[in-house]
Amino acid sequence: MCDALKVAVRGLLLVSLSLAGCGGGYGDQDEPYRATRAVFAYVANASSDAVSMHDLDRDAGTLGQAKASAPSGDGPVSVAAHPSGKFLYVANFNAGEVSEFRIDPVTGALTPLRTPFRTGANRKSRFVAVHPSGRFAFVSTFLDGQGAGGVTAYAVNAQSGLLTPVGDAVPAGVSPGSLAIAPSGQFAYVVDTLIDGVWTFSIDAATGALTNLNASEPVPAGAFPDAI
Repeated sequence: MCDALKVAVRGLLLVSLSLAGCGGGYGDQDEPYRATRAVFAYVANASSDAVSMHDLDRDAGTLGQAKASAPSGDGPVSVAAHPSGKFLYVANFNAGEVSEFRIDPVTGALTPLRTPFRTGANRKSRFVAVHPSGRFAFVSTFLDGQGAGGVTAYAVNAQSGLLTPVGDAVPAGVSPGSLAIAPSGQFAYVVDTLIDGVWTFSIDAATGALTNLNASEPVPAGAFPDAI
């Protein structure tokens, strides 16, 4: 069941909805985190600048009405739950920030870990994803009005859930957006909407650092790619 839930989470992230499990444990640091239940769903609401929380009926697959909402920042557009089910991360586009939350294991309520942090001067935050191991997170951004995109890797503190950048943003074309991580955790793929392509990165298993494998040109995609 855990594998099936992981697949569901990857797909749902593309529509800015994420599932969070409760009851997971750490185990060996080299093994992916395992969530034993998926009981909450979180939705980024860009117009209301908030993340809503829904109960999820695991057996029926149905979502309940929004039962709580947590302020996130200006223009939340992407959410990603940590594999342990303990933390949630939100990319706030307009503010160019990332919000970090702790998830209450009983109620699913969100508590901010700290004030949202900027992803860089004049940068807009497009998408956030968490590595299958739970050790790293990645945020795609671009410079407002300057047409320079990048992806920043962050180390995840296993106890606090706080993110620490792993170096500067790695260049990624003009307007990187949706980001997907291979199940192996070895590679990341990022669509570039304005130049109709997909960038491929390798992920350092020890540090989470990214290396762009496409040199100066992405793999061509269709017109205006928006998700992967």
